[in-house]
Amino acid sequence: MRARRVIEFGSKIGRWTLVSEAAKRGKNRMVLCRCDCGTERVVRLLAATGGKTNSCGCIASDRMASLNWIHGHAIGRKTLTYRTWISMVGRCTIKGYVGYEVYGGAGITVCERWLVFENFLADMGERSSRSMTIDRIDNSLGYEPNNCRWATKRQQTINRTITVMVEYDGVKVALCDLAVRFGMKVATVKSRMKSGWSLQKSLTHPLRITKPPRKRKQSHGS
Repeated sequence: MRARRVIEFGSKIGRWTLVSEAAKRGKNRMVLCRCDCGTERVVRLLAATGGKTNSCGCIASDRMASLNWIHGHAIGRKTLTYRTWISMVGRCTIKGYVGYEVYGGAGITVCERWLVFENFLADMGERSSRSMTIDRIDNSLGYEPNNCRWATKRQQTINRTITVMVEYDGVKVALCDLAVRFGMKVATVKSRMKSGWSLQKSLTHPLRITKPPRKRKQSHGS
């Protein structure tokens, strides 16, 4: 039988102070915690001691508030550029922020320069419309001046690793765009190239036209 874990009440973990044991929830041991801001909350013992929760949420708020936002983009209704920046920094640096698991949790970072909004604005310019979002050109790298652009949803789709990129006339382009340009189906071009055809032939060779079956001549009885 496993020994019951001893809790040192009064000790601190992050901004939490462990206050007392609380009623179990299923098989989970629960503890009452008090945050430095005064908020009290019952949390799972494993979450508190394992680093999955360090505060009632005020750490994230304080971190965002500590950044330099004196720029005019957050007065009244926040601008699209400013909201993009908040989301970018949040999902890459703050545990618990929406999307953190697939960004910050997966190693995607924001360069130190862009932790200040004014620098981000100077490098990227303003987001011109809702159809434009921030796009990392090389998805293996983080958010930094030489790896980001404002792009449409289609441009971002083309930039995904699943998009087949080919070189045509010395320029790297998406195969799907070339197929559209030549009036071909992407699946047809891929199939031809897989069979050993060159890119040019795959794009330009006419499709086989299936002739309709000949009508049988009706025989006239005597």
